[in-house]
Amino acid sequence: MLITTSRRPGRLSKVFCRNLSRVVPGSFYLPRGLKTIEEVATAARGLQQSKVIFVESFLGGPRVLRFLEVNNGWRWANVIFEIRDVNVRRDSGKKSKLKTLKIRADGKTTLEFAEWFGKILGVEISEKSLDFGGVVVVTSEGGLRVQFKIMPGSVPIGPSFLVVAFGDLAAGVANGEG
Repeated sequence: MLITTSRRPGRLSKVFCRNLSRVVPGSFYLPRGLKTIEEVATAARGLQQSKVIFVESFLGGPRVLRFLEVNNGWRWANVIFEIRDVNVRRDSGKKSKLKTLKIRADGKTTLEFAEWFGKILGVEISEKSLDFGGVVVVTSEGGLRVQFKIMPGSVPIGPSFLVVAFGDLAAGVANGEG
């Protein structure tokens, strides 16, 4: 998965993208700059990635996650996440990348979102608590809270955020496939 920003991201959005790329196995961060959607899709193909997360900014911080599917062409996926209350890790220590990741929901209210997010990330859902490795924990603390942790010890890694809205878009915008 390729992770990139909108054209004029704030500093927090850039840090969020870098953090996310470290906790999603096999992902890469690419600063967007002046690249067009087609140029980002070409970069994703060059890295052998079939999905791109675009982190759109509002007032300098990450606000919306949009998804691009990349094959021979590209098309916007019919899904969008609106996020708030973003926290990023600014560790001064070792910046290692996770090799494996699972997702866990704390109940029925969070399971639907966890299944969506897991499908997008290419991560399987674990129905039981994990003893070791990376885990995305989806809780219902004040909404849908997403936290990346490393086990044992439930140590926070990567970003955390609150999902205030998610769902299918009315109609996907297709382009580049034809």
